[in-house]
Amino acid sequence: MFGSHDRLVLAINTQTFVLWADHLRARLANAGDDRIRALVEGYFAFARDNTNLWMAIYDHRLPPEMPMPDPDAAIRGVLTEIVIDEIAKVRSTDTGHTPPRWPDL
Repeated sequence: MFGSHDRLVLAINTQTFVLWADHLRARLANAGDDRIRALVEGYFAFARDNTNLWMAIYDHRLPPEMPMPDPDAAIRGVLTEIVIDEIAKVRSTDTGHTPPRWPDL
């Protein structure tokens, strides 16, 4: 179905990013005023509660000849967007203006 061990782990890891993003969204939905704290605590809670999935993200490397497929990169990027959006909200509140968006990585 996946064709290789790397593609299987890639699929699992991408799904882990979906779960992680959903976990952070749920934490943020009930965060109150301290959304950065909820973000940080949500990160560590997900890692603690899903240690094997979390570790697989950091332990697995795609071979150099196998680039990250664009759909997987987009799905994984959602997690980064959640973090960027929350930091931007805090910076906007602290300074009174909306900071420029970070460039796409």
